[in-house]
Parts: sequence; structure tokens; C-alpha cells
Amino acid sequence: MISRPSLRAGVLLACLVSGCATGDHDDDDHDHVFDTSTALLVSSRHQLRVCLQPDSALAADAASLAARLTADLEWLARFHPVWRVAGLDIGAADVAVGCPGSSAIEEPIATVRPHLGRGGVDLPSPFRLYVYAMEESHANRVLGSETAARAPAELARQGDHVIAEVSTAVIARAAALGTPAMRELTLPDALGLPALSPQPDEP
Repeated sequence: MISRPSLRAGVLLACLVSGCATGDHDDDDHDHVFDTSTALLVSSRHQLRVCLQPDSALAADAASLAARLTADLEWLARFHPVWRVAGLDIGAADVAVGCPGSSAIEEPIATVRPHLGRGGVDLPSPFRLYVYAMEESHANRVLGSETAARAPAELARQGDHVIAEVSTAVIARAAALGTPAMRELTLPDALGLPALSPQPDEP
């Protein structure tokens, strides 16, 4: 299961997607960065880039965790029916170890919205997703019985009336990387794509 804090990307992006009135801001310096025709959300992003931040206890496993996450994204690129429509088929997904900004999270996510990533930004980073991989004891404290949760990683202003989530944090058990749940539910949810149900055949 995926736990979602009360502040959701879908809520923040509702005005962008539905075109609710925000006034005339043609001269706003921030408007040019948004591109809601693609799941990358930012016009300066030309491929799906993801940063991976393992717990310090998992530092020695960073390369293998990155390989599992890369395989999950490659699987999605092959099997998700709207991957191309969402503008995610422009080059292979890139996974980098190490995420900018804050990575501290200790409180249960069900009660406290975590402050992760870079927070409010003027210029979004290249990373559409920030993935925080937790060892089991840490995950039990933060996630409880959940496998993964999501939260904003970067927020940017559009005009004077809309603050939008432009990068999403995925907080997950390290053991979840490379699993069907990660490929079919967690990652699509974080990218704003439909979950894969019924699930396609595994490769």
C-alpha cells in the first residue's frame, strides 16, 4: 500500500491541469518553467531523471539499489500504456545516487508531513522523482505498516495564485525496490500515471 500525506501533488496541480483562473501573468518570470503537457512537469527537463537517497546504513548497497530502481523504470517504459503519451519516452530514465536538499525523516509519516528535498524553489532541479530508500527498522518507524509513501520534494510558483509540486518524493522500504508493487503502483502514482490494474504480464 502507498500512504499519502494530506498535501498531494494532485491537489497542488489541480489548477494547472483544469485551467482554473489565476489571472493574467504573461510577464511572470516563473510561468515559463511549467509544462503540464508532460509528466516531467518542467520545460527544462528533457528526460526522466530520478535521484536515489539510501539510508546511511545502506550506503554500501547504493549501486545495487540504483540498479533495481533503474530496472523498475525500464519495465514501466516497456509496459505502461500511457508512458509515451505522458512524454516520458524521450530517452532512457537516469538514476543518480544522492538527492539534493533535506533527507531527514524520523517522524511517522501518517502524522507529520516530512520536509524532504529542496522545498520551495525558483528553478526546479532536473529530478522529477526523489526516492528515499529506508532500511527496515527506519521504515517501520516512519511508514508503519505501509510499503511506501509520497510527499512533495520541490514546489514552484506559477503566477501569483498557484504553488505546484514539480518534483515528488517517494519514501520506500529498500526491499520494495525491484518489486511488482514498486513498478505497478508506487512509481506510476508518484509520476501522476494510472496504476497498472489489471497488471500486465511480467517480463
